Amino acid sequence: MVIREPKCVQWKRRGAEQVAAQISGLSPEQELKFWQEQTKRLKLLQAEARKPHKQPAGA
Repeated sequence: MVIREPKCVQWKRRGAEQVAAQISGLSPEQELKFWQEQTKRLKLLQAEARKPHKQPAGA
């Protein structure tokens, strides 16, 4: 019997592999800068998502 991983686990694993590829070969200082920049990007995206969307007139 073949047991398949759920899609969410596959996505998590794929994401982890992509991040590992991005940071491979970086010095500890470069890796720290990478994570600081990614954290800043995430916070900006989250702030944008929290903004109320304007409803079109007459809706």
